[in-house]
Amino acid sequence: MKNSGCRLRVGNIKAVIFDLDGTLVRLKLDIKNMKSEIIQKLVRLGIPREILSEKDTIVAMYRKAKAYLEEQKKTELSSKVYDVIVDTAEKYERRAAEVTTLVEGVDTVLERLRTIGLKLGLITNNGRTVTNYVLEKFDIKKYFDAIVTRDDGRTLKPDPSGLILLLSKLEVSPDEALLIGDSIIDILAAKNAGILPIGVEGGFSTRDELLRTGAVKVLRRLMDILTILEH
Repeated sequence: MKNSGCRLRVGNIKAVIFDLDGTLVRLKLDIKNMKSEIIQKLVRLGIPREILSEKDTIVAMYRKAKAYLEEQKKTELSSKVYDVIVDTAEKYERRAAEVTTLVEGVDTVLERLRTIGLKLGLITNNGRTVTNYVLEKFDIKKYFDAIVTRDDGRTLKPDPSGLILLLSKLEVSPDEALLIGDSIIDILAAKNAGILPIGVEGGFSTRDELLRTGAVKVLRRLMDILTILEH
């Protein structure tokens, strides 16, 4: 499917699911120092330094550490890997939340999608505390029918578990939902859950990366979703 000028088949869509950071808000995380601290803590936990890289995403670090422990038959440490990553991430997320900004047009998009009768969901790898803080800070929590953070299932996108939980909360099937996200892990999570994946520019991944990963369309700005769904 060509990305430019196409109209998606959205007649059966009943719910729109959004990612948070990079899609609705700019959380401005200190990614470099956060990754460095996570790596240091994972090494102290027994993960070899050579399998970890600052170029990896946080999700990739988690997967590598978990895979190593499984190979070494030390699966009992897997929960500690998760806790190390989450505890460190939350520290940096709290700092970033204080200076986060709202993506242009978010209020308009959410309000108009609700007006045309669509359910709205939110799926994020951020923790519940920071998510609630940011949503309440910009007074947009009221628009969402259901929210799933990493705390709800101890899983991280692109694992589809959080999305599957969110679909059940929204009471819609995968083919009745679409997901809008700014990174390849959003697109992969949507594909893994059987949900229509739509990318948006300006976040963590480039337009080409989103398309290569499987986004059926990439929006230049979030507001462009209205031209697709308001019909």
